[in-house]
Amino acid sequence: MSGKRKNSVVAIYAVIAVIFIVAFFVIPFERNATSWSAFSFGMISIFAGSIITFIAFDKGEGLKSKIYGFPMFRLGYYYTTVQLIISIIFIALELFVDVPSWIVIVSGLLLLGISVVGVIAVDNVRDVIEQHDARDAARTRTVETFRVDVDSLVGRCADNDVRKAMEKLAEEFKYSDPVSSEATAEIEAEIKEKLAELGGMINENPDESLQMISAISELLSNRNAECKKNK
Repeated sequence: MSGKRKNSVVAIYAVIAVIFIVAFFVIPFERNATSWSAFSFGMISIFAGSIITFIAFDKGEGLKSKIYGFPMFRLGYYYTTVQLIISIIFIALELFVDVPSWIVIVSGLLLLGISVVGVIAVDNVRDVIEQHDARDAARTRTVETFRVDVDSLVGRCADNDVRKAMEKLAEEFKYSDPVSSEATAEIEAEIKEKLAELGGMINENPDESLQMISAISELLSNRNAECKKNK
């Protein structure tokens, strides 16, 4: 959610708060412990909803973090909506029957507690997902780097046979398992070393370049086999 939209949501909460306050004090009725309790929990829900909005979209960086904030935002929205409805019902009921204030307080605390626990749980889930995404990004970075390096070498090829071999190697990298592990670390180190050697000879010695491309292809095949074994 952009800063403008987030501010718009908070502005909506502010408008709801103003309407709720004005209605409570302008409508003539006898205010007692029950109505004051219902009013207080209604205001708490409005402030909590706006605070949850900031927590949901201000924490973390990047698009994924903002997307993961939507469940928390909806939780705050639902809490505010339900609590306001309950508060209005209790205030209206008090005009006709005697509603003990402890019922209002207990229900308000229960709903608030459920919402707080929900926000904490959703936030923890978001942290776990973000950590998982960061770990996956780190584990795929090596192969992504290889793909970029190979693609750049394809563009540098002057010899047609070498170019064809490089294009085939690029395809092999493209469809290789992108996730690295400890089991593939040694092979990947060899691939990195040979790609560096290939970059220095690719337009100087076509025969040696073809041999190096073949060696890299074999290492890549061994790496993919190792990936399958560890799944």
